[in-house]
Amino acid sequence: MRERNSQTGQTGQTGQTGPSGPLNEIGGTLYLTSGQAARRLGICKRTVLRAMRRGALAPAYQTPGGYFRFRAADVEAYAQRLRFETGARDDA
Repeated sequence: MRERNSQTGQTGQTGQTGPSGPLNEIGGTLYLTSGQAARRLGICKRTVLRAMRRGALAPAYQTPGGYFRFRAADVEAYAQRLRFETGARDDA
C-alpha cells in the first residue's frame, strides 16, 4: 500500500511489518513511530519523547494527527550514543 507523507509530499510503502510492528518507508528512508523507536532502544515511549524534548533525538516529521516519526538511522545513532554514555559511566 502506498501512502503520501503530508510533510514531504513523498509517497512511501506501508503495510510491511517488522519485529516491532508496521514499517513506514518513504523515499527509501525507514521511519519509526515513537513506540517502535522505544522498543528498538529498550526504553519506554515516554523516555523517547523526553529525549526528543531535550533535543537528544530529533523527530523527522510530525503526522497531521500529531504523532512523531523518527528516522531509523537516527534511532540507531541515538542507541550508539546511549551505549557509549553507559559504558563511560560503568568505567568510572
